[in-house]
Amino acid sequence: MQNYWMGAPHKKWLSILVSHLDNDEVGATTGYRWFFPFDLKSLFISSWNMALSVSLFYDSLNYAWGGSTAIKKKLFDDLNIEEEWKKGFSDDLILTNTVKKAGYKIKFLPECVSESPVDASIWNFIKWGTRQLIWVRWYYPSTLVWMLSVIGAVALKIATILGFVLLVTGYIIPGLLMISTIFFEIISGWIAHS
Repeated sequence: MQNYWMGAPHKKWLSILVSHLDNDEVGATTGYRWFFPFDLKSLFISSWNMALSVSLFYDSLNYAWGGSTAIKKKLFDDLNIEEEWKKGFSDDLILTNTVKKAGYKIKFLPECVSESPVDASIWNFIKWGTRQLIWVRWYYPSTLVWMLSVIGAVALKIATILGFVLLVTGYIIPGLLMISTIFFEIISGWIAHS
């Protein structure tokens, strides 16, 4: 698959990413990718990404995203993460589980979100997204987590896309209502992070 998951981070990205590792409760820090839509294909990909990124603001649901994660070397070694990586499929989910099982938090840093280009085909993105959902099911067998992932990955995306279609076709109020979850999630995430 094409490599479109990480854009160029800003100059302070790394210093911000490591700045919170002095907190004894924090095991790892993470940023994320952000796709800016510019056509129908990128809108689909961006809405998928947006729905999943909301969970990053909540300690119980968030995860370390492999494209922008920091962990202290001593903790990495103490938790034997290198050996754990040899046993699984997903480096970021393995790191997430290992850090959280050891009693640490993963701190999401919105300042470390990087714009990423959208150059995958819809078909490749659907294959990638399906694989991600399978990995979530594998690493988080709890029915609640799985169902939340499916709802977040499918229902919200359909609603968002439908909302944009309604806006473009002139149905302003229904369209705004359909995409309103984007704004509520941004506000909710901002409040949770404050």
